[in-house]
Amino acid sequence: MRETADTVKSSLDLIRGAFDKLDTTVSHTIGYWEGGAADFHRSTYSGYKDRFATAMRRIDEQVTDLGVMAGVYEKTESSNTSLPADLPDNILI
Repeated sequence: MRETADTVKSSLDLIRGAFDKLDTTVSHTIGYWEGGAADFHRSTYSGYKDRFATAMRRIDEQVTDLGVMAGVYEKTESSNTSLPADLPDNILI
């Protein structure tokens, strides 16, 4: 589980980087693209940008939760593997 959480986190970082580049590109269009169509496309992108930020935040929360679950799983697994060693070996059931 921890490996999956790390993989997803790395992928999210790459996606964030790509959207940061896209954001920079869109914001630079102000210098050369004017008019109604330009305003429409920039405002449309702005709407998607907010939705993207919300989606990324939610996915990030899921990754954090997955990391917590992995920690609980690893702790429980460790406890369960050491438990049989503590049992007496001279008792027959």
